[in-house]
Amino acid sequence: MVKNNPDARKKRLEKLEQYLAKHSCDYYLTSLEHEIYYFTGVAVEGHFLYGGGYDLLLTNPLYYEDAVQKSLTGTIDCLKDDYTKELKGRLKDLPKGRFLISNQERVITYLHLKRSGHKVKIVSTQPLRSIKDDGEINAIMKAYEIIEKAVIESLSTVREGITELDLKAEIAYRIRKNGAESDSFEHIVVFGEKASVPHAKSGMRKLKKGDLILIDAGARYMGYCSDITRCFSFGNNSEEPFKYYRYLKEAQEAAEASLTLNPRAKKADRAARKVLKKYGLEEYFTHSLGHGLGLEIHEAPYLSVRSNDVIEDGMVFTIEPGLYFSGKYGLRLEDGYYFFKKPVKLSKLSHELIIL
Repeated sequence: MVKNNPDARKKRLEKLEQYLAKHSCDYYLTSLEHEIYYFTGVAVEGHFLYGGGYDLLLTNPLYYEDAVQKSLTGTIDCLKDDYTKELKGRLKDLPKGRFLISNQERVITYLHLKRSGHKVKIVSTQPLRSIKDDGEINAIMKAYEIIEKAVIESLSTVREGITELDLKAEIAYRIRKNGAESDSFEHIVVFGEKASVPHAKSGMRKLKKGDLILIDAGARYMGYCSDITRCFSFGNNSEEPFKYYRYLKEAQEAAEASLTLNPRAKKADRAARKVLKKYGLEEYFTHSLGHGLGLEIHEAPYLSVRSNDVIEDGMVFTIEPGLYFSGKYGLRLEDGYYFFKKPVKLSKLSHELIIL
């Protein structure tokens, strides 16, 4: 809960109650830290139980003091002995009912519920978090400020012979120096031919004159993620990648425009591919157009040709067309957006393929 706002929590619990009713469930239970944080205001190990008169956070001595100071739950209990045994005991004591749990929930939580005699319904809980409130939007905007500043500052360290891991470490250091608690995911910092793999791993590959650099990075601020991708040229003056990067910008703009006219996620994906197809490049765009952002780096809504998601006011997502040429190089242009009647770009970094 950004800044532990009681009013924001009240609205989240109202939405949760509606979700429980929609799925004919009596209780909600989670051990997922990001969901505990979303509904209680504190990121701790444990379980959050809601429904049937319960608004209960169960944690252990390692987190109890932090929970007492920050949590907005009705009750906080510290399980001091055998955590699993105590949890099973609590569940057995509850009036029998139907529990709603996330499809990301740990198997052991499901087993505890079944062995305690309760019914369980497993669903995606991401829709509960897909529309962000003002506090969440502000946190994501700050996360974008941090990552963009970190990337710009790190470019001053780029030199011939620097490794991918060196540059990745520079970005990670500056992210924390500028106020983030962590990276929002395992960053992708790759040079030259390695960028032709969309999710390549950084390694000891050294930068050479003529290489293209791909940086896909994000910062986590107050629990919320940013995600941005930019490419840079280290002395590569060939016209081809610069031309292709302009095509990616055109594809991104077409996706933005399509969402303004019709906020269906698949429409945006199709609009971007239509641009690349015009230039005979559609086959080199090998992944979906984008994904939602929040407490998770990938969450609803999903922008792909297979998605049935409708973009609504308050949603935050990426648009990230890319082109990947096996064994040669890859290019991706990724920005974050907040939707309010139309996509509002959160990223400020240049959209040009800059020569370093």
